[in-house]
Amino acid sequence: MNKNVKFLLYKLNGALKRIGRVCFKLSIKSMRPDTIYYNVGADDLQTEISDYSYMDETGPYIQNIHEYFLYRMLGINKKYNDVRCVNNKAPVFDRKNLIVDTQQHRKKNLTDWVYLYSNSDLPKAYLISFNTVISSQFTEFQIAFRHRSISDRLRFMVLDNKDLVFEVVRHGVFFGTILKVPFSFELNREYKIEIVIDNNHYVFRANDETILSVADNSIRAKVLKPKGGSAFVLWNNTIDHNKNIKASITNISLHTLS
Repeated sequence: MNKNVKFLLYKLNGALKRIGRVCFKLSIKSMRPDTIYYNVGADDLQTEISDYSYMDETGPYIQNIHEYFLYRMLGINKKYNDVRCVNNKAPVFDRKNLIVDTQQHRKKNLTDWVYLYSNSDLPKAYLISFNTVISSQFTEFQIAFRHRSISDRLRFMVLDNKDLVFEVVRHGVFFGTILKVPFSFELNREYKIEIVIDNNHYVFRANDETILSVADNSIRAKVLKPKGGSAFVLWNNTIDHNKNIKASITNISLHTLS
């Protein structure tokens, strides 16, 4: 992509981000925890984490993520030589469990990524539950849903282990933080996490406590009612090889809501 064209597109991307964030903040609101009701159905979705695709910072879509997002913003699905990444960072990656330790497998001068994703459509109402132990400080612990691609997803994200945020990524634009509440993981302590996706209501729960509940009244959520898959993203925004990602995500299950 031409350097001057890229510069102009970054300017356009920034303008869309600012306008879109204002619109999303008007249509997406937090809800009181006691207004959320759901029942877990008996239907196990039989989703296995080992069926998810693995990518890290060596993947071409990660290495070219900013350029790729500019193309997606224009409606162009740019194709890269999508060489399958070798999974050196998740020594346990089986049906229901994921253990990540990136210490020995960081790439020089690159930030640290582990991105596991499935674009297969899930129901409009379902629950993701898992146990997690975070053993190091890193930038993002993210659970994405309504996931169409890395450039089109909704996400709950623990940011810098200080805040839980809800964000929208759509058509190659990071619209940034729409909602935020204080939340952090105590290192080396196990947490039970539940992500409730109930049509246009989304809830993040930790140890049976609702941390953030979201009502998405955007046109896309209420009228178009998109589906999508899910993803786990762990990212550390540093090239310092002394700061690595170490975490476990176990007993992963997905169930319908009744």
